[in-house]
Amino acid sequence: MRRERRLSIRTATLLATAAVLATATAAAQQTPPAAPSSAAAQTAVTPRQIAARAHAALLMIRALDANGDTLGLGTGFLVSADGKFVTNYHVIQEAARLSVKLLDGAEYRDVSLVAADPASDLALMQIPGARGLPAMPMGSDAQMEVGDRVFVMGNPLGMGGTFTDGMVSGKRPLEGVSMLQISAPISPGSSGGPVMNERGEVIGVATMMVMGGQNLNMAVPVRYLAPMLALRAEPRPFSPAVLVANPHAGLALLGDNEPPISITRRRTREPREEVEDQLTLIRPMLQLRGFLPAFPFALGEAAQAQGGAHAFQLERGVSYLITARCDAACHDVDLTVADGAGQVLQSDTDGDDFPTLTFVPTETATYQVGVKLAECGTPACAYGVAVYRRDSATPGRQASAKSR
Repeated sequence: MRRERRLSIRTATLLATAAVLATATAAAQQTPPAAPSSAAAQTAVTPRQIAARAHAALLMIRALDANGDTLGLGTGFLVSADGKFVTNYHVIQEAARLSVKLLDGAEYRDVSLVAADPASDLALMQIPGARGLPAMPMGSDAQMEVGDRVFVMGNPLGMGGTFTDGMVSGKRPLEGVSMLQISAPISPGSSGGPVMNERGEVIGVATMMVMGGQNLNMAVPVRYLAPMLALRAEPRPFSPAVLVANPHAGLALLGDNEPPISITRRRTREPREEVEDQLTLIRPMLQLRGFLPAFPFALGEAAQAQGGAHAFQLERGVSYLITARCDAACHDVDLTVADGAGQVLQSDTDGDDFPTLTFVPTETATYQVGVKLAECGTPACAYGVAVYRRDSATPGRQASAKSR
């Protein structure tokens, strides 16, 4: 189904831009952690036991539109016997309703939202009336250091209960959140899955991956989840109206109070706003990888099989990353870079929805970045182009004043 590719785990698809970066960020040298105490060793469990406990508490979450069609697929896990569960905020943010299914086959369509923290990409939800469900034990990420072993379970590409292991590869600040970088493989559909320590305790929530980045994956530490679990907020039936519109609004606790009337479902955004949001979402990972915005987004509209061209003054010898996005009504975006004479110098025309290329000009000049929409389900679809340049300074520093 064409629409499934849009919102299925934005974590993977939007961040697939970084697939063109073959070299993973080198982890800083860390002081080796102290050897575990005998008490800690006694509480360790086998990977088989960890997998069995996580499998029992794992949920497959489908985000559905108003017609019941699947918009996206993600993962969740139970944290209490009365049906409270955790997932990523981005898994649910575009849904009109949800399907939540245990791996044993039990399915729930009526779920409630307890709290949401869009800034750290977490949502706490509940299955009303549930009793006696298996729950994951919570741990602490405070003692997790580079080199510590971790386990992850999720539903990559719909393959429920996939279990992987790896280690903590680093600790990375990203958009104000202190993320855990892990080497445990995750794939599209794993968003919202539990990241566990060697005792099987949840120490993070899988939220981002970089396709082609050699297991460059990110997890939100459990410290951001703890305040939500401590709440006594009244669960509210899930609907677009209870979602927080601003993805960087901070901790938004949705309880007894009605949401402000200004909070509306994000699908009501104009197509250009939707494209800008997509381009904005990939910025943090690109900054982490050492690319900073070189120009404001170039936005436009085009009919099917048509497109547009945008001029950028690019400097000789600078490494640029150029990417394009389009709204929900379009499919297959071609991206090209041409010189002043119109000769195409580089292109990404493989028929995907997230074209990305790297380009190093041989001379300082004005270059034309062309976008063509192979398919468009409306008279005109919105698209956007983002141009980043390799930062010679520390990756992740603030962009220049001309950046968006």
